[in-house]
Amino acid sequence: MATNFSPEDLTYEKLKGSHDLSTFKCEINDLNEFLVEKALQQMVGKINVTYLTFLGSDLVAYFTLSTDAIKIVNILPEDKKLLESKGIPYSSLPALKLCRLAVDNRYKRMGIGTYLVEKVIKQALKLSEDVGLRYITVDAYIKTHKFYIENDNLDFTIWPGIAYKIRRWNESENKDETATVPVYMDIHDMR
Repeated sequence: MATNFSPEDLTYEKLKGSHDLSTFKCEINDLNEFLVEKALQQMVGKINVTYLTFLGSDLVAYFTLSTDAIKIVNILPEDKKLLESKGIPYSSLPALKLCRLAVDNRYKRMGIGTYLVEKVIKQALKLSEDVGLRYITVDAYIKTHKFYIENDNLDFTIWPGIAYKIRRWNESENKDETATVPVYMDIHDMR
């Protein structure tokens, strides 16, 4: 196992039934189960697409993408003000959803996760040249949501009206490890 990596060393493949997923383990069991039990089935159903990331022959990470839309109905007043301040009068906003992102435990804290999100951002910017696409969304696990909103290399935001959900989760004695909060990135001015 390598202890460092260069982005040029990483390779990517769309998930296929022939891939050996048995060595992949990340800290969130829900992500491990998704990769092994649901990812291929959802690809066949055209729900999303999963990309495997390799360093040499080692499966080091994966991410899953699909289309999304941010629906602007019944939102909290502070969230509505945020959108109004950006001049957004629409009831639905086009987005690319980063459905899943996981890095194998053996490769944690090497920057691979951040690099993969940056790769998705570049992909979204390129796609936005040909289709309407303004946002990237993630339903981030509360347990790891700070990766998206406190990462100096990323610029995700949590909806102001969602902060209560994180507070409740932090105060809970029996934390649901699969609880999520929506975070987003506006790619409109990133060119």
